[in-house]
Amino acid sequence: MDGQRIRDLIHDSDSAAHMSEGLKALGHPTRLRIMACLAVMGEQSVSDLCRELDMPQALVSQQLARLRLSGQIKVRPHGGYRYYSVVVAEMIELLSCIVHCCGVPAGAAASDRTGDAASSAV
Repeated sequence: MDGQRIRDLIHDSDSAAHMSEGLKALGHPTRLRIMACLAVMGEQSVSDLCRELDMPQALVSQQLARLRLSGQIKVRPHGGYRYYSVVVAEMIELLSCIVHCCGVPAGAAASDRTGDAASSAV
């Protein structure tokens, strides 16, 4: 079925535009880290995310708002806190694919990868 849906996408510009917006929401390092955190750890408050990501509250809140507007996460108010979680459970699979296809190879630092590309271009 997924193969047919992929073939249908070739001629469905509306679906392609919608999917593109969802992927753009993941196209920021902080948002990608937030999504990874929510996918692995489940529902989290802003304070939990700030602590886990070692980032200021203003930055995390700004990126959570962008993810919420794109429909990637949902919010659940409880008492004086807001708890965030991923909307689609398959987000873990998508993040796994991103890590597999775009991630730095295991055991290699990001600087090693950049250096290899630079030396091979010479």
